[in-house]
Amino acid sequence: MYWNLNMNIYSNKLIMLCIDIIGLIFKYLNFGPKHSLKRMSRSTNKYLHITDLWNIHNAYLRELSDDILLNYPYVTKLICDFNRKIKHVNHLKFLKELSICYNQCEIKTNKQISELNLIGLRIDNNDGISKFDHMTNLRYLSWRSSGTNYHIVNRKSLLNHNLELLIVSNYEVMFDIRHMNRLKYLNLNYQAIINDYDIENLDLEYLSMVCTGIIAINHLRNLKFLEVGGYMDIFKKIKYENIKDLHKLKSIYVGPDYNGDDIANLKCMKNIKVVYDNPDLIKHDIDIDEKYRDYVFRL
Repeated sequence: MYWNLNMNIYSNKLIMLCIDIIGLIFKYLNFGPKHSLKRMSRSTNKYLHITDLWNIHNAYLRELSDDILLNYPYVTKLICDFNRKIKHVNHLKFLKELSICYNQCEIKTNKQISELNLIGLRIDNNDGISKFDHMTNLRYLSWRSSGTNYHIVNRKSLLNHNLELLIVSNYEVMFDIRHMNRLKYLNLNYQAIINDYDIENLDLEYLSMVCTGIIAINHLRNLKFLEVGGYMDIFKKIKYENIKDLHKLKSIYVGPDYNGDDIANLKCMKNIKVVYDNPDLIKHDIDIDEKYRDYVFRL
């Protein structure tokens, strides 16, 4: 009896050790092979969980539905962009990052995400989502509006959040962001009403400021990447003394309409990489922190 008990304990420990080793391999597999490995035995099916429904092939993403999601109760990352077959996500208690972009997505009311406490949310061009005060863990937010669909949101919408990444564009109000002392990545394209006052307390590493009122950025001593797009008049406003202390700056995205004469007077440019192409096509050329890349670069 005692011998059998010890053997059972030893056997269980050996099984769990094998599961741990397989689990290390499991997390590096693609979506299809993960299913094959998970079905290898009752133990692997029980203890190996597929959690990433974001970084998978579009062919799989298109097939996701409410019924299929019931098979993934431990999912932590999920994309529902353009998906008309997913309407319910509040039951996904382990969900940490969610993308529900574009009006073709069927998750387009605040109530449909009211029970989630996410760390990352992408709601680009989704006109129905505007409230997430209950998400006390929120760190990454992408909230782009379409270039032809300007709409007014509440200036205080982000007052209760201290984000690390914020992407907002094409809105008729500027959100309060002065309190965000954790903010590292900020994209404020086409927010013409934002000015130096709004960012004077921030310590950014990445700044995109196409068509804004920002001029004074010399205090951003940790800035690595600056985007000004094709609007080269910004360089006529920013003088050398306004950026001379940005010693960590590595890249400036100037857009395809770049005119060399516009920045010839910026002496500190000689050690900085000037990028001309669309950022979506040069993902590997820009030193973006891995945890931000799913938000900075759209699918």
